[in-house]
Amino acid sequence: PAHSCAATPSLPHDRQPRGVRAHGLLRPPQERAAAPLLAAPPPPHPVARRLAAATGVPRYPLSGLPAAMARPLLLIVSALASLGASSGQQADEGQFFRCEGCLQGTTMRVMFMDWSTAVVNEAARDKAKQLGIEYSCDDPQLAVPECFQADLWNGGWVGALFYDIIGRLGVDIIPLTRANFTAESFEVYKGGSSYTRCVWEVVQENVDICVGDFWETDERRNIVAFTSAMRQDVFKLTTKEVGSTSFSANDLFNIFRPFSAGVWATIVATIVLAGVCLWFIERGKQGGSFILGDDGNKLHAPEGMALGVWMAMQRYLRAGQAPNVTCWGSRLVLFGFAVLVYISVSSYTANLAKQLVTGSSTVGLVSSFADLIRGGKRLCVLESVAGLFSKTKGINLVPYDDYFASFEGLYNENCEAAAVGTSEYKIHIAGGQGSGNVCVDESDPNVGQSSCANPDAPPGAVKTIKNGMWMGKPTCECSSPGVTPSSCPEDCPDHHKYCKLFEINSDEDTELWNYQVNFAIPLNPQYENYFSSWIVYFSLQGQIAEHYSNWVLGRAPSVCAAKSEAGEGQLDLKSQAGVFFFSNLFIIIGMLIHFLEMYLEKRRREHQTASRALSDDSDDSADLKQGTESTGVAKALQRMEERLDSQQRILELLLRLQAPPAAIPGVTRLPPYSPMSPQPYSLPDPKSSIQAPLGGSPPPFAAPIAVLGFAGSTEFPRPGSRPPQRPEVPGSAR
Repeated sequence: PAHSCAATPSLPHDRQPRGVRAHGLLRPPQERAAAPLLAAPPPPHPVARRLAAATGVPRYPLSGLPAAMARPLLLIVSALASLGASSGQQADEGQFFRCEGCLQGTTMRVMFMDWSTAVVNEAARDKAKQLGIEYSCDDPQLAVPECFQADLWNGGWVGALFYDIIGRLGVDIIPLTRANFTAESFEVYKGGSSYTRCVWEVVQENVDICVGDFWETDERRNIVAFTSAMRQDVFKLTTKEVGSTSFSANDLFNIFRPFSAGVWATIVATIVLAGVCLWFIERGKQGGSFILGDDGNKLHAPEGMALGVWMAMQRYLRAGQAPNVTCWGSRLVLFGFAVLVYISVSSYTANLAKQLVTGSSTVGLVSSFADLIRGGKRLCVLESVAGLFSKTKGINLVPYDDYFASFEGLYNENCEAAAVGTSEYKIHIAGGQGSGNVCVDESDPNVGQSSCANPDAPPGAVKTIKNGMWMGKPTCECSSPGVTPSSCPEDCPDHHKYCKLFEINSDEDTELWNYQVNFAIPLNPQYENYFSSWIVYFSLQGQIAEHYSNWVLGRAPSVCAAKSEAGEGQLDLKSQAGVFFFSNLFIIIGMLIHFLEMYLEKRRREHQTASRALSDDSDDSADLKQGTESTGVAKALQRMEERLDSQQRILELLLRLQAPPAAIPGVTRLPPYSPMSPQPYSLPDPKSSIQAPLGGSPPPFAAPIAVLGFAGSTEFPRPGSRPPQRPEVPGSAR
């Protein structure tokens, strides 16, 4: 092929050809006539013969449910039957499908679908870089000789897998690319998918096998054979961001969303049942947890049941220890409850984590797939998988021939949502990588698709979307040196523009949105079992998953915000609002209950003190009225002495504060007690008993001292001493 530095600006992008329609390089008839004939199919495996005879299904089925069920069984049986052979042993041709060197001498025409993560030719890229030209093995004007060397197509998660399988089978390869599409394929297929066109090349026997990340759709499976599935591609429902929601009271209840109301009601009922059963079995048993209450008294029904429910709730929340049980009945109750805790808590944790991360506050054109169907809104899909979505009633499809065309259609709101494969979502939307073409000529019938129908379209009719890095280099550069594309929107207006797109995760779509398709390889039916057996083997060995991780997951780090993809975001304060609200709510309620208990306890103590004082006064009156009993008199006198003693200390303190120390008498002696005296408890004259300070007037409280009197002793002692006890006297001598 010719090399030109003045190449068209189209860049390799998603699953479609770049300039192939205008520059299709057709093999001359003599070259196709000289191509090796297809090898004769080998004899079937003995296990396959027995399986076909027992089930009545064909060996090379193309469609139908029985065939779809029999083929995986046949491949697994074949793979297991060949496990006994050593790695260095080569089986005879036809003995085992998973064989090494059994197809030596067979020449296959293999079309490699160049795609940066699936099928890669690193040597051809390096050669184009060395020549200073744009890399493209699909454009005849840009393809370098390294594009047509079979042993150089060993990169990508699909390319690395088939490089190993082809080497083990010993097949000779004639490498082809999209530049080798034939005129026949354009006659039978008018669509724009280069992958579907390669399928038709296999049907027309121009190609033996197409190597790439092909979708095994019903339409394709009906016309060509496919290998066993390499892995599954799960479609993501994607929409465009148009705003964000503000915080509302409903956000507080997000933590309860993982379970429905019925599930929560059943969990609460089970907690109550387990707590009541534990109390009923263990009540009053020594060594158990249901003997005494908080007040030290025996537990009764209401408090015991409440304690059992509390323990069950603590165990469910994993915040407390298991209660002490003494019999097998209680142990079985705890075991059954533990099963509930293990399953429900694990399920809740997984669902809550997913919903809190993916439950974004971003508002899109649609909120769910159900919303899209109810509103009669449009879904952008690739035309190669339109049949998968057309089976859903009420859905309006907008088909596109290329992923970047569908991205642009969603971005321009020509549709409200788009179906995007997992790999493409991670690379182009979340990863911000890649580049693609879109026809923007409004007069062209293919407007919005990856290329215009008019070959003489004016310059600028096809717009190149430069999303970000692609094949190790930026697709757009700023005019100012040293400036990143994100800092020069005037030079790179499309840089990471698809970060405005995000995945929809809605509870309504749990069963509605479940679209996925297998990655498989279209090929000539006579080679199907050979390649399928090796695919099953490498899948069981984990090598396919390893290739996918290295070439897809490891090369597309997310550059967009957390809303862009489930599982890569951080939990924000809004998503955790319910956790903090209910946690602090119970803490505050607990503190309020504690303060209420303190207040009630204080009131109870005051009431008890007042009641005790009233009881003492009543006792004094009763004792005085019933003075004929000497014990009552003694008790009454004792209480009176205690109160007078307290009053005596108070008055002495007042004396010290109002008078100089020298003016305070040490002891005031009273007349001795005499039972025959008419005034046995008389006090001396206040003015003579207490000297006035400095010869002046007596203290103002001298009269109160005389009025109060000291009927419990003949002396007025100093502070700290206690008056002597008076002997008991009969009540009549008071």
